[in-house]
Amino acid sequence: MIISSDSSWQKCIFCKADSSSSISVEHVIPESFGSKKVVLPRGMVCDKCNNYFATKLERPLLAHDSFRNIRACIRFQLKREIFPLRGHISGTDTPINLRLTNGKLDVRFENELDERKYGPDLIPGLLAADPNALIFIMQEDHPKAEMSRLLAKMALEALTYRHLQNKEFIERLVDEPHFDRIRNYARYGSGPEWPFHQKRIFPIETLMRHPTTNAWVQFGFGHELFFSLNRELFFLFLLYGTEYVINLGGPSIIGYELWLKIHDGISPAIERLGAKVVEKEVAGKKSFFIEGECDPIVGIEFDKTNGYINF
Repeated sequence: MIISSDSSWQKCIFCKADSSSSISVEHVIPESFGSKKVVLPRGMVCDKCNNYFATKLERPLLAHDSFRNIRACIRFQLKREIFPLRGHISGTDTPINLRLTNGKLDVRFENELDERKYGPDLIPGLLAADPNALIFIMQEDHPKAEMSRLLAKMALEALTYRHLQNKEFIERLVDEPHFDRIRNYARYGSGPEWPFHQKRIFPIETLMRHPTTNAWVQFGFGHELFFSLNRELFFLFLLYGTEYVINLGGPSIIGYELWLKIHDGISPAIERLGAKVVEKEVAGKKSFFIEGECDPIVGIEFDKTNGYINF
């Protein structure tokens, strides 16, 4: 049985409550990251859980500088006049933001009270005196608890999405106690904090072939499920070149660290799928490209060859 996005599910995969009257669909990867196609049908995540994840996990994380400034930089590169980059005046904690206004860069105080206190001429004066007077930092030090819970939420949803054609599997997934720890951690924050592995595997400006147009475009996001030698199931989320991995079975990342050691640090979402990151010189500067197709069939063959799956 294939469950379409027009179908209505009867039981939430997180709280297990009756969800037959729920009206919202659930994006496996938050829509704020650009995901629009990987969607669970109505009721698989009930409206209450859907709203909780949006307001208590996604919104605080996306407002944090670690995500806000990455998203702002991407929009600057695309010349979209939305979402300001946050920084501060050197030597102070006074926040400022940088945005595009009518195609021009515009620096302002983040808070209206600061603008009233210092006046609108302070920032132009500082810049005129010293181009380094304003500091904008790109960092990926996300709030750990919220990030791990968001990854746990995406992991369970990705597994559900992978098996949309199998109603019996999803029914077992909802009822299976094995997944209660990760579903309760994602939804309620219960139990120990779930560790995740994070590393940058290619620069943020890396290009890939668009799957439809074949044009070179900036790599945005992707996700993958894969096994370790101990049959642990891992979820990988790849965002602008940074890879996040979490274990669906328990709060341990040791199995993935062993996987990396065995396979010389390759990415389960790039080299395991038959692609590679290539550095080239273009117009006198270093540029990075993902060459080859990220093919799930290649990933399955990789797992079979290395004994991770036996079907």
